[in-house]
Amino acid sequence: MKFLALIFLLLGVLLILGPLDLLGAQAGQVVEIFFGSVFIIWAVSTWIRGKWFMDVGSFIFGLLLVFDAFKIGGIDMSGGQLFAAFIGAMLLNAGIAGFRVVKKGRRRKGTTIERFNEGTGEVEALEVNIKGTMLKLNLSSDTENLFDFEARYDPGLFRLERTYEVEDRKGYLSLENVPLVRKLEGTPTTDWTLKIKEGIPVELKSDTTVSSMNLDLSKLKAEDVIVRGDVSKITLTPSAVVDSTILIESDVSLIKLKIPRNVGVMLKHQGEISWRTFKDLTFKDGVYVSENYSSAAATAEIYIISDVSKVSIEWINVPFK
Repeated sequence: MKFLALIFLLLGVLLILGPLDLLGAQAGQVVEIFFGSVFIIWAVSTWIRGKWFMDVGSFIFGLLLVFDAFKIGGIDMSGGQLFAAFIGAMLLNAGIAGFRVVKKGRRRKGTTIERFNEGTGEVEALEVNIKGTMLKLNLSSDTENLFDFEARYDPGLFRLERTYEVEDRKGYLSLENVPLVRKLEGTPTTDWTLKIKEGIPVELKSDTTVSSMNLDLSKLKAEDVIVRGDVSKITLTPSAVVDSTILIESDVSLIKLKIPRNVGVMLKHQGEISWRTFKDLTFKDGVYVSENYSSAAATAEIYIISDVSKVSIEWINVPFK
């Protein structure tokens, strides 16, 4: 603990002196390399002891320090950015550590499969609300029902809460993955599959953490989409049949947008420490815009707020019946 306290003390001094230009360029580089090596070695030693996924934040922060020291990949961070990256790394460590140990007395019970569906009836629109943690979700179309839902989970570790109501010809579907223990060992997940009928206007709201979200909305009338979730992998395909507005708020995550070629994109990204690959988008007046935005069959206005994340775009062909 004293060694770790010393590391934090010296790192704090570095972060204070860096913005004041009180460290020479060469001295600052040596210090960054030293601390970068310390954080990387610390994380690797933890993994060697069999504690997989622990100290991932320390490893990432160590790499950032080394990359910044040698200006690898164009990374050149200020003292404030280094501090933000350090805080993000520690939060990542804390978040992962919170799911490592199973509470005594709670045992795994195996996998339960639960299915839930609803006919179209007189519903003219659908609102879907998704919440939870340690969740793997695949959302798509291709069903004759209003929706088809299937969940695979361990009832000893998670509980599925679901409700469906209709009001004024609008359906409200709520799904929540509730952990039954404060800490989980390893990487147990709940596996959900949700299919929604094409042609029904859909509003999607998702608030998850430590999850994998594959949201294929290409054939759905999904006009309003809100996706929130830190420490997650988010793959999203916007609607190719209606204009849509999409908000993604996610830190320490992998965010991939799969854009149908008939969709025009206007994208605004807010985040200091992120890796961005926006293929075939032009940056103008603070936003990224695709060449086909004014002539596309459908448009997607996408707003992303993320730090310490990788954000990328892939253009795809979407087959229609």
